Amino acid sequence: MASKRMNVILVTDWGWIFGRGAVKWPMLSIIILGLLALLYFALVLRTAFLLTPRRYPHRKERFFSVIIAARNEGRRVLPLIASLQKLDYPAGQREIIFVDDASEDDTAALITKKITTLPGARLISVSPAERLLPGKKNALHRAIMEARGELIAVTDADCIVPPGWLRAFNDCFDERDIMLLGHSRVSGHRGFLNLYLRFDNLFSGIMVAVPALLGLPLSSVGRNMAYRRSAYVQSGGYPQLARHRSGDDVFLTELFRQKLTGHIRYCSCPGSLVSSEAPETLREIFWQQIRKNSKLPYKSLPALFLTLFLFVLHLLMAVMLFFPGTVVFAATILGLKLLLEFLALWRACDFFGEPGLKKALPLFQGLYPLLTVILGGLGMLGLYKWKP
Repeated sequence: MASKRMNVILVTDWGWIFGRGAVKWPMLSIIILGLLALLYFALVLRTAFLLTPRRYPHRKERFFSVIIAARNEGRRVLPLIASLQKLDYPAGQREIIFVDDASEDDTAALITKKITTLPGARLISVSPAERLLPGKKNALHRAIMEARGELIAVTDADCIVPPGWLRAFNDCFDERDIMLLGHSRVSGHRGFLNLYLRFDNLFSGIMVAVPALLGLPLSSVGRNMAYRRSAYVQSGGYPQLARHRSGDDVFLTELFRQKLTGHIRYCSCPGSLVSSEAPETLREIFWQQIRKNSKLPYKSLPALFLTLFLFVLHLLMAVMLFFPGTVVFAATILGLKLLLEFLALWRACDFFGEPGLKKALPLFQGLYPLLTVILGGLGMLGLYKWKP
């Protein structure tokens, strides 16, 4: 009888863990979840208000060095060159440096032919023997070291820049700034996979913009960013990040934040939004997503803390949904969470130029966290391949 009574106590009363008279599991979990939810709701509401487009005062045009690293991009680089030809920035105040990163296709030949009509453009070729840093780091570092401008603007070979791209960066770049962060949309096409990529990109944009707008930049997008060449040199640049196979953009932002004084800000001007072509095959999409999630173990303490906070919040809420004493409270928190997230995501769709995503928000609010956990786990195991 005593043994049976002890079993009942152990199942129904967690006070044996904390001592006699301690708070029972249902009440303790409700208190913890309530506090975490309040903090999360405040962040979501703050996100909705921060995502507001801005126009910056006009500044005198300063010299920019635009850098594009390209490896096997023969099928995609021509639209980028066409968009660069439409830049409304003075040709005398810019140079455009393409780096052919040991391509095995006709990338170099196409660039060489097309840049004859692009003022200030030139091509640097990197041989396989000269690829001393992993990923794009070597090509980017080479171009930065040869750049003439103090202000460096970076995009990818598969992107399309708007006519006002450099002007938006120029007007936003304050004398105290060492880096500006931007966003790159994924081109819209039919199909579920494209919707997923665009939602994933939307969420990534939020994770770049909001912390930076709050004064604590945690991430960045290498397809659309700008920084001072002097700051890059002072920080040590990409040679300092050679141990990282991926995450050139994120880790460079963290290097700037850790080693330099000066501001890292987000450019909220709609004219700065770049667009990029989505991966063409399921295989490309798979490896891209795993590679993107491989950076988590190496991120800064604030980024890891935010990730842990979100993980604990969602795990606790999920567990409480299966206990009779907490299911009502957990379901209420879940409902409020989905509602506030929907409002913030709706606003984000307008901010990042993705109004067509609004109809898919309810679907991905439920599906995206699960996919993120799976792909994040594969990424942290290093199970990904770099572009050949």
